[in-house]
Amino acid sequence: MRSLRVRFVLFTVVSLFMTTSLWAQSAACVFLKTGSGYAAKMRVKYGSTTTAWSGSFAINEFKCQSLADVVDGTEVVVQVDAIAGETKTCGSFVLAKTSTSVTYLASGTTLGVKCSMPTK
Repeated sequence: MRSLRVRFVLFTVVSLFMTTSLWAQSAACVFLKTGSGYAAKMRVKYGSTTTAWSGSFAINEFKCQSLADVVDGTEVVVQVDAIAGETKTCGSFVLAKTSTSVTYLASGTTLGVKCSMPTK
């Protein structure tokens, strides 16, 4: 569990220093921030493909979905869903594969979901 937290912190730090919509990653992730009022699930959309929803995850946890089957240069959309609540599009990026991942931060309430890319 500790290594997952360390990886999340590293992913967040890397994300904070990137300023372009061309994101390099192997997975798309959503982290549910402290103070959020819901459990969540996430999925990605690219081209004509929409992945299945991930398993649910709780506050201070994250889920990732692999982008191994996505072609470089493809726009990827990340969505988060509050269990028994609202679905929100976190944002999108153009895929440029490397060994890192991009993590969106989710918060809010069941009917007021917030989700965005970390900013400087």
